[in-house]
Amino acid sequence: DGTPLRASGTHIDITERREALDRLMAAQAEAAEAIATRERFLASISHELRTPLNAIVGLSHHLTRTPTSPDQARAIEGISFSADNLLAVINDLLDITRIRAGHVELDELSFELAPMLSGLVNSHQGTARSKGLALSLTVDETVPVAILGDPVRLNQVLSNLVGNALKFTKVGGVTLRAESALSAEGTRMLSLSVTDTGIGIAPVDRERIFEPFLQASGRVDRTSAGTGLGLSIVRELVQRMGGTVELISEVGVGSTFQLQLPLRESEATADDAPPDCPERFPAGLRVLVVDDNEMNSYVARVVLEHAGATVSVAENGRVALERLRDATFDVVLLDVQMPEMDGFETSWNIRNTLGLSALDLPIIALTATAMANEQRRAQASGMTDYVLKPFNPDTLCQRICQVVERVKRGAGAASAWSSMATPPMSMAAISIHEHASASANAKQPPPPQLLRGARILLVDDNEMNRRVATLFLEEAGAAVVPAEDGESALALLHDAAFDLVLMDVQLPGLDGFETTRAIREIIGLAADVLPVVGLTATALSEHDRRTRAAQMSDYILKPYHPDALCARVSDVLERQRNAASRRVG
Repeated sequence: DGTPLRASGTHIDITERREALDRLMAAQAEAAEAIATRERFLASISHELRTPLNAIVGLSHHLTRTPTSPDQARAIEGISFSADNLLAVINDLLDITRIRAGHVELDELSFELAPMLSGLVNSHQGTARSKGLALSLTVDETVPVAILGDPVRLNQVLSNLVGNALKFTKVGGVTLRAESALSAEGTRMLSLSVTDTGIGIAPVDRERIFEPFLQASGRVDRTSAGTGLGLSIVRELVQRMGGTVELISEVGVGSTFQLQLPLRESEATADDAPPDCPERFPAGLRVLVVDDNEMNSYVARVVLEHAGATVSVAENGRVALERLRDATFDVVLLDVQMPEMDGFETSWNIRNTLGLSALDLPIIALTATAMANEQRRAQASGMTDYVLKPFNPDTLCQRICQVVERVKRGAGAASAWSSMATPPMSMAAISIHEHASASANAKQPPPPQLLRGARILLVDDNEMNRRVATLFLEEAGAAVVPAEDGESALALLHDAAFDLVLMDVQLPGLDGFETTRAIREIIGLAADVLPVVGLTATALSEHDRRTRAAQMSDYILKPYHPDALCARVSDVLERQRNAASRRVG
């Protein structure tokens, strides 16, 4: 009658397998959310760091165009130098994160190698001359005139290696050499080497120096400045270019970093190069600057008007659209992060609502975040190009000139967008509200003489930090004697008396903690006789513990406000005087 008599088969309990699959799916979702959160955090922190730095760099650049006293010129130089260093650290941190996340895209552009290398060497000549070192470049005749690759990333790699070589070389010099070579498989390669006569690298350290956040010493208390990210970025980028990096070194003799990259010759001519930009814009160039930050819009206006442009400013996307309905412009500088209507939405409306194509009106994004997803959004919204903040005023003007020229040639948005992967390598843009600028020019009262008569020994291996702290302390009435390391500080304390020591905790050789212990135990100057105040940029509990263990009297976190530094030093001196009075009583 068709009724089954029995069932025959195998029953398998898949509960554990399904539960494992569910856990895997949940873990994948959690990992994806973590990556997205990290991207959002990096975008946010990049914007928050770069935006104020944009004003610092730009204002210092603007001040160089006005007559200044020698002291003011040195102060401006110090601001620019410190801002450059800060931006380098920010870029390194973002670069290593993007590389590890697989978000670094390399360009395939035609460029002339020799001029790029010459410019790189020239940019480091000032450092070399200040240290009495020779910095030379040799380009073999076997190297083609034009090659294919990513010139910005290659420049970044070589600049890192040359900068490192100069940092660790005291006598002799550094040589950058380019030549063609054949690989073991017979493939034509571009061989680039950076050779120095520096301290060399021990065999045990030759691999670990390519790891993030590590230096050859392996100590947290560094023997030199830096994040320890540079060589890690170098190796990652070279590998993504299809090449290799090799280190040959001997302690006390020097080091050579040898790069081998696939050599692809280009047939491009000089006509393919971006147009040169004159010192001033063509007469009548009209620029609309859209930025909700009054400081940044003021900076851009000052820079562009100085180059001959006519500038209008809109504080948000909606105002920008109204201006574009009422007037015509040659180019728009558009901040991507704005309230109400952000730069992406504004750009989309310019293209679709107003109907202005990339040939009608190029749009250059101003962004403090160079994340890959933001670049894709910018391109999708119809932007022509982008400039990364903080930017160099000359670089900004050149980028505007090149974009406008490409539009005149009828290149359109697609061609112009190819430059997006090559953000400017230098810095700067000014920005400040005019009322704020006016108040800054008002005569300020002299600082109070909190430290009149105090003799202070300032120990810091960073020359710029010594200059800045000395300026603040001397304005407050102190007599300051500088020392660049712990050994020099101990020698000075043997020969002279001081009221207080300001001690950087991260010093080459003897660090600040070891130097303080030597002051207490070897020289015999107790804390109630000579206060030692630590200067640290690391707000970690370990530093707090080590400060107490070394018998430091206090510590100050860098960066510090001038008034806060002098007030803290004054408080420590007052406590020391009160303690001495109680002992006498």
